Formats: sequence, structure tokens, C-alpha cells
Amino acid sequence: MILEPGIHVETNLDSLAQALREAEQNGFRLFNIDLGPGAGNKQELFDRLKIGLSLPEYFGANWDALEESLRDFEIGQNTGFLLVFGSADALLRLPPSDRRTLVSIQEEAARFWQTEGVPFSSVFVGSAGLAEAIASANERHVRS
Repeated sequence: MILEPGIHVETNLDSLAQALREAEQNGFRLFNIDLGPGAGNKQELFDRLKIGLSLPEYFGANWDALEESLRDFEIGQNTGFLLVFGSADALLRLPPSDRRTLVSIQEEAARFWQTEGVPFSSVFVGSAGLAEAIASANERHVRS
């Protein structure tokens, strides 16, 4: 289930729509990160993350800054966090090391929030090929 903490890849838009309704009903804060066709390089990825995650102007646009930002979310009235990476097939154009790093940071954020008792899920919306690439990246957890 998409609302369970961790990394998910969704190829079925009907399932995604259902999960988004459940997230809203359960008080999750939803972040939509549209990767679109331009997120095939690291700088564009950081630009889209900054917009989708509503990060401050001073966001450092590097992996360490992203990791820190994901841990700094305000809980407020939220019961969990759901990050939805739309058009995520764009990640297939990134070097595998960058995909592994992005996945690793998402997993680390999920573990951090789990220690706080707050569910944190990342959903990559794309193809079966993306699902394979994310699964491969998730197995290695390599940071560069």
C-alpha cells in the first residue's frame, strides 16, 4: 500500500488516485513533484524538488541539503507525509548513481520519520522500466 512508509512505484493511475484520496482522508501532507521531461539531469531534478517540496530559496541544491530538508518538515496537523514523483520516468535519464542516491535519501527519510512515529512514503509514478530501476537502486543504497 502506498501509504506504508518507504519507496513505492505506481504504474496504475487508478490505484494512485485511490491512495491520494486515502492520504487526504488520513491527514497526510501531500507533495507533488512533477519531474516532467526536463528532470533528466541533476540540476533540473533539484529545481523540481525545490518547487514540489516548497523548499526555501536558500535550498543548497545538493544531496545533503535534500536529506536535511526532508527531515525538517513541519508536522503540524499532519499524520504523515506522501511525496508523489509524477512523470518519474525522467529519472531513467539520470546516471544510475544519482538514482541510487535519490532513492537512498528517500529511504533514510522514511526511517527517520518512522522513529518519530510519522509515516513517510515516496511514490514514483511511471513505467515498469522505472519500477525495475528503482528496485535496483533500492537494493544498493549507494550515496555519491
